[in-house]
Amino acid sequence: MSSASVAFAPERLAKRGESLKMAIIKGQITATGATVEYWRIVDVNFRLTAGVVSFILAGYLNKRAREDEREPQKLERFDMAIPEGTAHEAITRKVLYDFVKGWRPFPAAEAPFADAADA
Repeated sequence: MSSASVAFAPERLAKRGESLKMAIIKGQITATGATVEYWRIVDVNFRLTAGVVSFILAGYLNKRAREDEREPQKLERFDMAIPEGTAHEAITRKVLYDFVKGWRPFPAAEAPFADAADA
């Protein structure tokens, strides 16, 4: 790994007062027809020279499936630009989940996670 890239387990993103078990709830139908409802960040990588944090959101059938350590039914990869002058330590789980809630696959599209509830 180069000095310009810093990978963290999502648990390292927790700040004071922020839950380690943070996730979001939003029903989405997969290509196989299964409804995925429980979404959790499972991987985070800061590309510091690019000013980007990349992360993976894993979708599980429900919270119980996640707690039973079942495999995720869907994986979504996101790239978020880090605002200039922002230390990577300031990018918390909440910041990443808020980014997901506002993310659109293209400018005219609806935000698929806009009405996701915090879990």
